[in-house]
Amino acid sequence: MKTGFKKWNYVFPETGDHTIEWLGRRYMLLKADGNYKIELYQAASEYVDTDSADYVMLDGLECMPFAMLTCEKAGKVKGSLIANDIEINYSSLSDARCGLIEEWTRLRRMMPAD
Repeated sequence: MKTGFKKWNYVFPETGDHTIEWLGRRYMLLKADGNYKIELYQAASEYVDTDSADYVMLDGLECMPFAMLTCEKAGKVKGSLIANDIEINYSSLSDARCGLIEEWTRLRRMMPAD
């Protein structure tokens, strides 16, 4: 029986020796504690600067990193989308994760179709 819903297959980029902090169906929060270079997109020669971030968020639908997070004092987190480099302050890692997913979804709706 067909439901009319498209079934998505999610594929994450290679994470190397970094630690997976949180994993959802489509998104992954990666602790940037390893040495492996994460590509900005598949077969790229450009990489995410994991030395300047504590966490990197990955999108399994796009198979790419989309946000970087840096821990601040008193549990605060500074997050930024890689695509527009606007920094947003959050009160916790969980709030940053949810907020950046919302921002990424909003930005993807505004982008032209590939």
